[in-house]
Amino acid sequence: MDKEKDDLPVLSLGLDIGVFSAKGALIDNNQIKTVKHPTAGRPVDAAQKCIDELLGGKKARSVRVGVMGHNGKLVADNLGVKHLLEIEALQAGLLFRRIKADYVLSLGHENVHYLELDQEGKISFFSRNGQCAAGSGAFWYQQATRMGYNDRELAEIAVEAESEVPISGRCAVFAKSDMTHAINEGATQSAVSAGMGKALVENIVTSVVQNRFQGPGTLVATGGVANNKAVIKYLAQFLEQDHISLEIPEDHEYINAVGAAIKGTELSFNQLVGKKLETAEYVPDNPLLPLDPDRVCYLEDKAYRG
Repeated sequence: MDKEKDDLPVLSLGLDIGVFSAKGALIDNNQIKTVKHPTAGRPVDAAQKCIDELLGGKKARSVRVGVMGHNGKLVADNLGVKHLLEIEALQAGLLFRRIKADYVLSLGHENVHYLELDQEGKISFFSRNGQCAAGSGAFWYQQATRMGYNDRELAEIAVEAESEVPISGRCAVFAKSDMTHAINEGATQSAVSAGMGKALVENIVTSVVQNRFQGPGTLVATGGVANNKAVIKYLAQFLEQDHISLEIPEDHEYINAVGAAIKGTELSFNQLVGKKLETAEYVPDNPLLPLDPDRVCYLEDKAYRG
């Protein structure tokens, strides 16, 4: 029986738990299987669906499990594994997929990461965006919703624009003000959204990349925003000025999940398959003390005394 168990493979499972979706990747004998489920406000449940779908019908001695992403810590804590940084998962995924580039932009809903790689694929420079929404997929999504579209629909409209309305890309508040003013002045949604796409790229290049492009070379774009046709259009135009080619790998949205699988912690297969993930009760870091009804002063309603 032990020999049969020893003959079973060791699988690698990676989970990228983002804002809108949970992405999973299973590496079995160098073959990659991927799945994706919307988080719908319940990232732990979405992660459970990824695990069940990827490991269903499988037999293994153990599974290396890695978890990363904006909501990844909730899942990592459930599984008792380390919550990986996006940069380490991204680098591992690129190496496993044998994707070579001089520059890498990981364009997520909340986070934008910029890497410069040497000839061996090692990171020689790294930068990321700050807390401001400007330059992120979140800002594009918010403005698309304001206009009555989803993010991809607005991108389709933007790429059809004959010209762009100048939009401030340095601050999300100023950008929103510029867009509202332009629409009130009669600008088309197409021109306004095109201006937003151009401003988003300019902000990434100046704030995240820090104007470090020096061609010739190749930039690889990954992440959900790499599916945004407007952003990619203006990014390609900017890169062309520096003689840098733009590549978007197949299944680029799963590169982080693949990298997480490579960097994972080994768990017993039976332990993982038999485990039901649960959303822990929220406990604030600095909880408020409970109110004492006898000491509460209701200034607005003096007639009420409890």
